[in-house]
Amino acid sequence: RQTGMKSSRKTLLLRKIHPSGIVKDAFANENYVYEITRLSLINDEPYALQIVYIPFSIFKDADRFNFETFSLYEYMDDQGHRPKHMVTYLRIDELPEDYLDIMKIEPHKKVFHFDYYGFDVNRKLVEFTLSYHLPKYTRFKYVTKVE
Repeated sequence: RQTGMKSSRKTLLLRKIHPSGIVKDAFANENYVYEITRLSLINDEPYALQIVYIPFSIFKDADRFNFETFSLYEYMDDQGHRPKHMVTYLRIDELPEDYLDIMKIEPHKKVFHFDYYGFDVNRKLVEFTLSYHLPKYTRFKYVTKVE
């Protein structure tokens, strides 16, 4: 994180849905999942959009939790299913058209697109997240060890 910047978060959507497509691929045995769409802001400007899917069978009361004020992982920890193992994929991609206005970018602009798969201590998938980050505030640092 850079210093001197104000970060905030807004929950744009929280709903229980029947999974389909890639969400059904991730949660093949789930009849319902919660879909949580959150917007992260830096200095009141859009920075990242996250569409989070968590299984209803584990997180039945997620619709009662305030994800703007409190961390998703705090909630998951309270339920005994905080992700302990993560698998992450990163690619450079275009933002889906439905989110262009929210993120205040033009069509065909490239963003960092992450897919996160979070597994609890029992290696059960408890989170699938699509996360889109604007490059303006994103920097990567890779550290390697040479032997």
